Amino acid sequence: MSKAQKNNSAKATNYYKRGTVYYDKGDYDKAILDFTKALELEVEDKSELYYLRGDCYYEQDNQDGALADFNNALELNPNLVDAYAKRAWVHYYKNNIDLSLVDFSKAIELDPKNDFAYNGRGNVYHDQNELDKALEDFTQSIKLAPTWFAPYCNRGKLYYDRDELKLALADFKKSARLDSSYNPTYDFLGDVYYDQNKLTKALESYNQSLSLDPRYGESYYGRGWIYKDRGLLNKALADFNKAIKLQPSDAYNYYARAEVYSDKGLISRALQDLHKSIERYLLRLR
Repeated sequence: MSKAQKNNSAKATNYYKRGTVYYDKGDYDKAILDFTKALELEVEDKSELYYLRGDCYYEQDNQDGALADFNNALELNPNLVDAYAKRAWVHYYKNNIDLSLVDFSKAIELDPKNDFAYNGRGNVYHDQNELDKALEDFTQSIKLAPTWFAPYCNRGKLYYDRDELKLALADFKKSARLDSSYNPTYDFLGDVYYDQNKLTKALESYNQSLSLDPRYGESYYGRGWIYKDRGLLNKALADFNKAIKLQPSDAYNYYARAEVYSDKGLISRALQDLHKSIERYLLRLR
């Protein structure tokens, strides 16, 4: 190795080390700058640098940037397990479900103890209505990582879709105990309690979800139905209005508000919302 190559290697190592510090702190902009500088130098193995920069883009919801870097990482190192697992999520969010399934399965093939990949593939199977396969993957993820909240939450959603409310409730409670900061878990708990006609507990769960994320439309929708069922029509209307503002393309929000307008005797407004609900539902089918 020439002196210049040694200098480049040393510089790249320094950028890499500082970049990983920023990465671990969640300072992704600075991490990207350092990983990019390291990649611009002549270094032997760039696969991990591409992966790390891609993961920064992933965390910033820059799916195109993440995909390009994960592709580069895997071209250089076809056995980079984490790159397959993260690229699978990029494909998933881009609605390339078949590609997502291939990548999750490849990650599992390379690392049969990869709890992250099992949880991800479980989501794909769930979306494909392959519920038995999804259940197997979520359960395997839990066995491999019993203190990780995500597979419990995802398995709970599967049980909920199967109308197995007691099992769903147990998983959502476990998920919330493991990570009390993830608001969707409380929203799902609210859904289960609502279906069990435990409205006070459902209301508490939706409130907890909204205290963690005041812009979570699903919880306004759920809480709105509780208010409607209790005859608190103005509160219900306020929540459904909020849900529509946050999720204007959701057909169910307009249907729910139409129900409130109907109860208030505002029939023309109810009909307008029913038309909007139908329009948005038909758009989803296209």
